[in-house]
Amino acid sequence: MLADEESLTEECNFYFWSNRTLVPNRMGANFSFGPLSDLAFVNRASRSCNLVVFHRNFETYPVDSEQFNDILSNITLSDNYISLRLLNEFVPGLGSALANHLASERHLVNLISSAQSSVLKQLVTSYLQVFQNVIREIKKFSITKAFIYNGRFLHERAAWEACKSLGVEVLLFENTRERYHISKWGFHNRTQNQLRIQDYWNTAKYSLDEKLAFAEKYYGKLESSENTFFRAEPIFNLPEKFVTYFSNSDREALGFWEEWNQPFGNQSEALKMLVDCTRKIGISLIVRIHPNSGQSDSIQNEQLKLFQSHPHVKLFPAASNVSSYDIMKRSCGIITYGSTIGLEAAWNEIPCAVLADCKYDELGVADKILTKKDMLDWLEKSTKLASPPHVKSQKMGAASWALFVEVGGEHLRNCEIVPGPWGAYQVRHYKNVRLAHSKFVTLIGLVNLKFKMLLFLLKSRLNCSNF
Repeated sequence: MLADEESLTEECNFYFWSNRTLVPNRMGANFSFGPLSDLAFVNRASRSCNLVVFHRNFETYPVDSEQFNDILSNITLSDNYISLRLLNEFVPGLGSALANHLASERHLVNLISSAQSSVLKQLVTSYLQVFQNVIREIKKFSITKAFIYNGRFLHERAAWEACKSLGVEVLLFENTRERYHISKWGFHNRTQNQLRIQDYWNTAKYSLDEKLAFAEKYYGKLESSENTFFRAEPIFNLPEKFVTYFSNSDREALGFWEEWNQPFGNQSEALKMLVDCTRKIGISLIVRIHPNSGQSDSIQNEQLKLFQSHPHVKLFPAASNVSSYDIMKRSCGIITYGSTIGLEAAWNEIPCAVLADCKYDELGVADKILTKKDMLDWLEKSTKLASPPHVKSQKMGAASWALFVEVGGEHLRNCEIVPGPWGAYQVRHYKNVRLAHSKFVTLIGLVNLKFKMLLFLLKSRLNCSNF
């Protein structure tokens, strides 16, 4: 990407944090073993183009103990990650990064408990290590522009916030399969990103039929075995008339609170409201927990207990193999918290509603529900009309999303891309320089990753202490 972008400097420092910070991440564990060490693949790639890359070793410095203790003293036990937002006042982005990491990397639900105290200490330490080091590097080398992946992960968020604190221009990049996108706001600024999607739909040099063909291809892949979460088992005991709530497993936006609002609170609170509304309307409610939700058995048991007193509600847990598509296509309407299946419902001309800000809420894909009255009105309308007139326009909104993902952005023109499982791609060659590792090296790297993560978890449990 750096070499493809003529607007970017031809000389850059390449910083690799994660194998030297207290908390490892996947990339750090992989690239600290044997043939993968010292980022040999970066050196090989940079030599094949005009890009001059300086691989800077990350120096760890002790964090300020007074600041560290102040931060820990302000972490409170809570059943909502938004309580971590207070930490952003101590170090920019810290609370946001902690919330995102706990939910997406450790698959912990919306809960901060004393059992997580050791993990939180290590996460805070790692964030401060990166944040403080980036400040030093910017001043040392007079850095004026930074190129950061995604921006939500612990180390990347720390680097991004450090750059912003010193007025350094930041470009965020993201991949959609074999294509890439560069912007000043990233994918997590939902408003700007949706404006970009709409603009691409309006300006892309394809006919309407071609655009719809790309969308057909995109949604066809989702409803196939190429989708990791596809389940094909049909269902025979569904009510005659029902609406379906699909939970959302996407935790990427967690921590970007100023951009993503939830008028009903978290998904559990919204679900309680929905149970009450469907009871009042007199329609059955199917609840499908996303297969990738990461919910523990105890949490799902709590949900089962909640619904046992409501005979009009049927729950399919994450481990169920029932087909979400079978449920979707037989529903009077779909309700989500931003799950991709909301887009798929719109594409299939099934009424869709969202209960929170999400990645497609301004594309005309779904009705936005802000109050309980909105929910009751939507249920009345969706269950009485066989095909509400606005579902045609919602389908076009879903098509705009699909077109952007399929062919939007820039193609990695200097790379030979090899498709893997759904959503995963590997660069095999860059300008005829082999980057892909042999199966043996890849296997050893994975074993090394598992070993390092296991050591981290064991250390977390051994050092666990209450706040």
